[in-house]
Amino acid sequence: MENTLGIILTALFILGCFLLHKRHRQQQYFKKRGIATPPFDLLFGHLLTMWSAKSSADQLKEWTRKYGKIYGIFAGSSPIYIVSDVNFLEQVFIKQFSSFYSHQTDFSEHAVEKSKRGLLIASGNQWRRQKQIIGPIISTGIKQMSPLFDKCVDEMIHSLESLNSNIQEEFNIYPLYKKTFWNMACGSFGIDVVVEENATNKLFNEFEKFFMTDTKSYPLLRASELFPSFGTIFLYLFEMYNEIGRLFRDIIWPKAWGPIWEGYALYRVKHQLFSLFNKRWRIPHNEHNIQGQKQDFLTMMSATLTFDSIEDENNVAGGQSHQPRPINAHEIIDNAFLFMGAQYAGNAAVMACCSYILATNCDIQNKLVSEINQFASSADQDKLNGDIVSQMPYLDMFIREILRMYPLSTLGIDRQCMRDTIVNGIHVSKGSVVQADVYSIHYDPDIWGPEDPEIFCPERHLTENRHPLALLFFGAGPRMCPGVRLALITAKVVLVRLLQHYNIVACESQEKTLGLEEKVIHLPTESWVKLVPRK
Repeated sequence: MENTLGIILTALFILGCFLLHKRHRQQQYFKKRGIATPPFDLLFGHLLTMWSAKSSADQLKEWTRKYGKIYGIFAGSSPIYIVSDVNFLEQVFIKQFSSFYSHQTDFSEHAVEKSKRGLLIASGNQWRRQKQIIGPIISTGIKQMSPLFDKCVDEMIHSLESLNSNIQEEFNIYPLYKKTFWNMACGSFGIDVVVEENATNKLFNEFEKFFMTDTKSYPLLRASELFPSFGTIFLYLFEMYNEIGRLFRDIIWPKAWGPIWEGYALYRVKHQLFSLFNKRWRIPHNEHNIQGQKQDFLTMMSATLTFDSIEDENNVAGGQSHQPRPINAHEIIDNAFLFMGAQYAGNAAVMACCSYILATNCDIQNKLVSEINQFASSADQDKLNGDIVSQMPYLDMFIREILRMYPLSTLGIDRQCMRDTIVNGIHVSKGSVVQADVYSIHYDPDIWGPEDPEIFCPERHLTENRHPLALLFFGAGPRMCPGVRLALITAKVVLVRLLQHYNIVACESQEKTLGLEEKVIHLPTESWVKLVPRK
């Protein structure tokens, strides 16, 4: 017995030594290439530092100041290039896209099976197939849903008017922004927030929990970052944990479940979306026509819906695809989750940032109002739609400056190398990741001068021939977020209509500086303002 135990312990010791030696060799990656790296741990690489940082984006910005525009970090043993050199990034995101057509394999990818992935984390022909379907749908849907967006903005203005004399008291306008864009998000997928009030309220609460999720609190997701080779195993364990939690919550012990069984909000959101969408999918196609079904995003995406498995080639990033373009139910749900979340959480955050800047910069607000009045007079109409607001140059510069100073997503702007290549003289190996340091780029005085990048200045966007990778709030290249135009138009429409009715003024509860909390994306916690009705 003692001999057997001794053999086992010796074998484990040898195995441990072998794995540590292997990891040590892997972590020579950047040293061999002459690229600087911050101090790191043999087992965790730089993960412990990133996990313990209050803001991962600020941590990268601090390292960039010390180690330059191109340096390396390790997620366990996985090499990640941190880059704020826009010429290098242009090669990766655009010119050598065929070698960098996939996102980094991170916690979001490990938490979703391949057959259930939407545009954000799909790769190869699965991504290409979905883009061919969804790209035209978004372009068509923007015009078709203009009446829906107008209706939601009307409801927001009506809510403000109903406050009467209290409107000039300071209040937190952030929840109203969330409600407005939530109604837009639901309506764009054919979900009636009045008819489905209970279901949509529950769905909204789960979305809120998701966006406040600290992914560092899930050991299995941390383990997938530390040991990406075992990502599939961690995925099954994570899904099992969430399924057990669902059984406890909904069936076994619904009144006594605690936080331990709450699970990952992402799964609950998608489960509820499936319940809502499946009501529509159960209606025969000819019955849709009889009822005169509105052409929302769900209807248009479901035109090629299949419940069969879809076989995609794994590694095709360029060229024309001649295969059929079906889409399965889980892919639709994942894309709906992405678009609804970005539309309500992202745009509400943008409006909160706009409110803060306008309240503290009266001259900028006056310029915006002057442009709005000019276009309203030329168009001879009070309600300015998406086509009109898209033509306003100062408004566009204002929104772009908001997104430069307050980018919502900073850690997801990356590409994974799919084959060995040379980028600006640097050898990048297959499997390594190139991640943009968005904060360092957006606040780089060499890119955004001569005006101080720390100062809000819309006019800086008048500069011609700015580098195409200078703004990265929606990514860049072929994998740039397909909903960028939809997001910009809806945010502009809401802002214009608000400024047509009210002046936004500063108040005592307003923060001296606008702080964004880093969770899944960067979000404000509140947005305190006073609104003064315009004469």
